[in-house]
Amino acid sequence: MTRKTEGSPSSPNSRRRRRSPPASAAHAPGPIPLPAAGTAPSIDTLLSKLLMAPGDPGLAEAWARMAYVEWLAGLPGRVSYADAALEAFEAARSTADISPATAAFRRLLARSAQLPPAPLDLGLPKPARRGGARARRLSI
Repeated sequence: MTRKTEGSPSSPNSRRRRRSPPASAAHAPGPIPLPAAGTAPSIDTLLSKLLMAPGDPGLAEAWARMAYVEWLAGLPGRVSYADAALEAFEAARSTADISPATAAFRRLLARSAQLPPAPLDLGLPKPARRGGARARRLSI
């Protein structure tokens, strides 16, 4: 016969409580929920953002890369990439002469549709110091 000690988990006076598994653990994992329809930005919204980009060529490239990733993430699952890229390329035609970022976005779309496929450099812009506390103190 085993003796139950006061601190053992099977003791009725135990302070430890057995936790039941969370309700989500009882169910088999399902598919990842998709965002609600209409939440992905349209190509017109992205082009408007690119028109506000700074004129500096380095920053324009960075804005174009971020817009490309945002556009790519917003594509529906069963759409033809080549058709969507051509549609976005044509939509950006009217503003490419005005905005360096839009022109860089069009170049990314053109490179992505070339055959044979090649990896694109979609890295985030390198962090740069903007002056920090010293710049704020000097501005006063």
